[in-house]
Order: sequence, then structure tokens, then C-alpha cells
Amino acid sequence: MRKQGFTLLELMMSMSVMLIVSMLGYYVLKASTDSAELAKTKDEVQACLRDTLTALTADVREAYTQRTVNPVPPVAPAGAQAIAVGTGGTSLVFYLPVPTGDANFIRSSSAITIAFQNEDGASGGTVNAVLDPGEDQNHDRVLNRRLIRTQNGQTTALGAANDLSQATFVLLKNQNSRDDNMTSLQVTLEATKMYGPAHKKLCRERLQGVIDLQN
Repeated sequence: MRKQGFTLLELMMSMSVMLIVSMLGYYVLKASTDSAELAKTKDEVQACLRDTLTALTADVREAYTQRTVNPVPPVAPAGAQAIAVGTGGTSLVFYLPVPTGDANFIRSSSAITIAFQNEDGASGGTVNAVLDPGEDQNHDRVLNRRLIRTQNGQTTALGAANDLSQATFVLLKNQNSRDDNMTSLQVTLEATKMYGPAHKKLCRERLQGVIDLQN
């Protein structure tokens, strides 16, 4: 007559099945958590790109171009120069109309510069979207990767986004115009952000837009 209970083999098989089920459950949960965190990080990175392009568009839309600076006599006020892209395509110099409230109506602003600031990889650090030793060039304990606006010696960050890994500018002919003046600004932005356990995974997003310059 067989005694009640389980044999050692039966116990080992049951434990093996439980272990496999537990491992599968762990991997399913981990994959679900990773997917949710990636989706959240993507939203944050895409918002960074949109906010940067929106702030840039608002600031540069009325910049003077060849269309108003080159004619003889020029349409733009004295002192204005056509928007120009710096060497390497990572900076802009432009002038804006400023209301005067008198018979002249408008005058030209002083020169405005927008440049891409990127501390990632500075001083031999690793390009990894993380603040490494030696990269904090302005000693604010933050890895700065943003657009910087400078006018009359005053420097401010353009928008609140600080995850940019690339920013390039190209002047183009306006497709809706019949002349050869460079009156469109193509902007290419890339942003990166680490996520996941110990921030070891990298999320990278890219955005490209064209700003039609009004002057």
C-alpha cells in the first residue's frame, strides 16, 4: 500500500515549474516597466524638442534677411544685417525690428546671437548625457545642453529645455518666394536622455522644422 506524500522527484519537478513561472513573470514585469519608462522618457525628450523649436521660432521669426537688407536703398533700418549662420551651423547672428514710437517707426536691434551650448564630453569627458567629472564648465552642477541667447552682453537660456545633444541651422531659399534670397531657416534638433535602472539606457529623439523669416 502506497504511503501519502510526494516523492523527491515530484518535489523537484514542482519547484522547477514554479521557478520557471516566476522567471517568466519577472521578465514580463520588467519588460512592461521598461516599456512604460521608455514611453515616459520619449514624451519628455519630445517635449524638450518642441519647446526649444517654439522658443526659437518666436525669437527669430522677425529677423532681418537678405530680402530687406540687400536692396538699394535697403528696406531694413540702418545697422541691420541679414541673419547669418555661424561656422559649423551651430549658431546664429541676427537683428530684429524695434519700435521707436517716433517718426522713424522702427530701428534695428543690436546683434543677437543664439548658440548651441553642450557640456557633454567637455574636457575629455564621455558623451553619455550624464554629468561626468570635468564637464561642469560653469560650475552649476548641471549638464548644460541647450541654446544660449546673447545680446548686449546679457546671456540667457532659450526656453527651459536642457536635453539637447545637437542643434544645427541652415539658411534656405523660401519655397513660396520667386527670388533667391535666403529667407527660410531650417532647424535640426536632437535630444537625448538616460533612463532605466542606474540610468544606463539612452533615449534619442530628433526634430526638424523650417522657420519662414518675415523680414
